[in-house]
Amino acid sequence: MKSKYEKIINPKTGKLVNVNGKLGKKIINQYLLVLKGGRGKVIPRVSTQKSQRSNYKKAAPSIKDLEDVTSYAERDLKIDGKVVFSMVWPSGAFKHEEKTYIHQGHTFAMSRNKDTLVVYDNSHDKKYYNRDENNEKIWDSKVVKNYQNVINKLKGNRNLVFFTLVTGINRYDKILDQEQGSCMQYIDELIKDNLIQDLPLNDIKIKGDNGDVWLYNSSKNEIYKIEAVV
Repeated sequence: MKSKYEKIINPKTGKLVNVNGKLGKKIINQYLLVLKGGRGKVIPRVSTQKSQRSNYKKAAPSIKDLEDVTSYAERDLKIDGKVVFSMVWPSGAFKHEEKTYIHQGHTFAMSRNKDTLVVYDNSHDKKYYNRDENNEKIWDSKVVKNYQNVINKLKGNRNLVFFTLVTGINRYDKILDQEQGSCMQYIDELIKDNLIQDLPLNDIKIKGDNGDVWLYNSSKNEIYKIEAVV
């Protein structure tokens, strides 16, 4: 008779994996680290099928795939209050290289309570509002549609807040300067610094790269240096 405890949810994909396999054992160890008070929490991760391709030339997701993954994110937000979401950003950035798979992936995170949805994104709110610093349109409306729909569905009637963009700290600036893969690395760095929080958000001190100390001010949704190395 098979045990009902042979599978565990992979927080990166939302899918079940065997607890006796290499990946299953790694996930169990991560959960144990959290239970013992280890640094950082394991945040559930969900992703559309096409966004899991290993290269940057990805096909746009089907409507069903996107709806399914959004429902997984809704589940995780209800249970954990936080989720990391990976999908395809259909900008056609690689169209000149390959006609079949032409799109980039995009990863962002969300935390939620009954009043507010907070979105953590390395482009801040540009993708959602489709506007640059000069209030000019950036992409065709078809490009931003899926991203907007996911956020709107998970937001419901709640207030929408975009977490401040972390800049000025060298390790974040280096990530933001990258052309490819920066979105996922940015979210991973926020997780390491415990900045993706349960709501309501709290003030958090962040160590800079050379010993400086920065503060995330939750009331202002801003980050600034409070102590500098002399």
